[in-house]
Amino acid sequence: MGSRSVDRLWRYGYTVTRNVISYSNAINLSRLAFNLVTIDGPNRKFPKLCRHLDNQELGSLAKSTRISSLVRAISGWKEVYFWSSGIFMKSIGDKGAPLHADADYWPPECHQSITLWIALTDMAQGSSQLILYPGSHLSDFIENENRGKLVGSISAGDTIAFTAKLLHRSQEHHCIDPRIAFALRFSPILCKGQPDQYDFPSYKILSV
Repeated sequence: MGSRSVDRLWRYGYTVTRNVISYSNAINLSRLAFNLVTIDGPNRKFPKLCRHLDNQELGSLAKSTRISSLVRAISGWKEVYFWSSGIFMKSIGDKGAPLHADADYWPPECHQSITLWIALTDMAQGSSQLILYPGSHLSDFIENENRGKLVGSISAGDTIAFTAKLLHRSQEHHCIDPRIAFALRFSPILCKGQPDQYDFPSYKILSV
């Protein structure tokens, strides 16, 4: 990866990277994540959030050199702070997420962040695929429902990185098997997020 990867993220607002973790590792983590969202975690209000804090496998992945190097390569940042995580699971019949940008839910100091959305299961037709709006993170973007781009088939272990201000949504889930992803939040500066949801320390995981 080089300047083209950095240019793509900041020009279009997202980029896809294949095989960031092995397929078998992703499937194993999907089983783990499936069980974790049903029990209390560090964040009692939102069990799906910050499970890297109480689970060794997810914590090791979040702070691994492989992940931090990828974030640095696609963002161009010299310093990388990891500040939060979330498990996102869709079961059969679940409605898709409405059109939104992650920054809508975060305080200003987190608006430089990017989300690294790691697929833990395959994502294909009928499995709550993501729809991204290229360029919607830019100030001159004119919102248009027809401008959304359906992310094609994503295999377990692939990642989608997108900026905090990129508009995106997901489709309804029609598959029997759940669609599971592990989302990691990174920033070039110290970022703690909302006190009621993300009140945990940032981790400086890479600097040069």
